[in-house]
Amino acid sequence: METFDAVEQLCKALRQDKGYWYGWQANIAMAYIDNEHWYRKKNNKVGKYLSRADKHAIANEAADYFLKQITKQEPLKRIILTEKFIIKNCGENKECIDFITL
Repeated sequence: METFDAVEQLCKALRQDKGYWYGWQANIAMAYIDNEHWYRKKNNKVGKYLSRADKHAIANEAADYFLKQITKQEPLKRIILTEKFIIKNCGENKECIDFITL
């Protein structure tokens, strides 16, 4: 399968399946949350203001972390498990979904 076709198929699945979308969303969001936590600890910024430069560094580290996680041996298994958890526990409840994806 060509790269373009694979990405197009992924985008189609994301548009058609709300649970699948939320699974990806949750994993992307958690990459940022985790990396902000690690950045704050590493740079002695726990409880302190983050500058735009700090946020930029965190965002880049989070993106790199997410890509490394998603390209591991069983990347989609985590996304599918997150999707199933959200569907089972939240259904269409937006507040529940927002809480889980924080």
